[in-house]
Amino acid sequence: MPNNPIDNRPRKSFLDKRRLKMRLKRSCAFRVYDRLILSLAARLSSQLSQTEPFVGLGQRVNALQQQLDSIQSQTNEAVGLLARSVVGLERGQSLLRGKIEDAQVVIGGIEDKISESSTIFDHGYRVFSQWNEDGILQYLLRRIGSHNNTFIEIGVGDYSEANTRFLVQKDNWRGLIVDSDMEALDRFTNMGMRWKTNVDVKAAMVTSENINDIIGDAGYGGDIDIFSLDIDGMDYWVWKEISIISPRIVVCEYNALFGPDAAVTVPYDPSFDRRERHYTWTYAGASLGALKSLAAEKGYTLVTCNSGGNNAFFVRDDLLAASGIGPDDILFRPPAFRETRNEVGQLTFLSAQETLKLLAGMQVVDVNTGQVIDVADLMRDVI
Repeated sequence: MPNNPIDNRPRKSFLDKRRLKMRLKRSCAFRVYDRLILSLAARLSSQLSQTEPFVGLGQRVNALQQQLDSIQSQTNEAVGLLARSVVGLERGQSLLRGKIEDAQVVIGGIEDKISESSTIFDHGYRVFSQWNEDGILQYLLRRIGSHNNTFIEIGVGDYSEANTRFLVQKDNWRGLIVDSDMEALDRFTNMGMRWKTNVDVKAAMVTSENINDIIGDAGYGGDIDIFSLDIDGMDYWVWKEISIISPRIVVCEYNALFGPDAAVTVPYDPSFDRRERHYTWTYAGASLGALKSLAAEKGYTLVTCNSGGNNAFFVRDDLLAASGIGPDDILFRPPAFRETRNEVGQLTFLSAQETLKLLAGMQVVDVNTGQVIDVADLMRDVI
């Protein structure tokens, strides 16, 4: 939930930063120009103060015009040098980022061989994922095997931080990434990753009504290795409607604020936006219990959760039985982040208990009984 979710309205923070960066570049150029103009003014003042009025006026005008031309040339040269420096800096940053990512992949491969624990959670580590999802997925794939090295991940932002990117860069997996933010997906393309990976990109607002069409129209269906879902709201309802694919592993976001036991989700709304539904931005998604119940209906078993307390991992039952692994003793993990906001959108860093109090009056649906419950009634379940 704190990162890479699908938002129903375009994100502007990156654009704001980019515009600010461009303004700073222009500001630097203008400051160079201003200093040169001030230098010219000082020279003019000096020339006029040292000569009698109108004596050799024409010669002085010509001389000053030459000085002006010289300063204009210096200005153009300085602005050009500044522009080339900025471009060079950006290229350098891009190359450095690429080297860092290469190192991350190598380190991830090393970490992948370290833990001998039988607890799935202990194999977790982070390369490109938000928390420790990369290591968990690597371990599960080693134990159950992969079918065709194919994935679908929904809710990726610009894919700089995602559950499947390590698989793409380390093992050249093929997959589909989906996000409602076209500008974020454009950044993925502009990073230079799209041409050198086998990743398909789709900009779409995912709903229960269109999810199967989105997947099918992109050319995916049947058995795939991983399906990852993080859309900050309708995760339960969207997964419930998926019938076109049969993933070996499912990673789905849960809302730990709703506690470890209750099987609840926010009511279905295809236009849901957590930032508009409640000012805290925390009224969204489904509880771990609700996802566990849905998984059982679909033939999956909850095996572990990530260290952030917001992603749950499910393995298809037919594969789990043959893998020799079982669910971790500890499954539910409370949120390791504090993203609650106040009425003006500022982070308040409130605890889960304090946040839940602010959600009193908001309603959730018990997925087993259909009963509508006030969020305040979930207080006893929160750890």
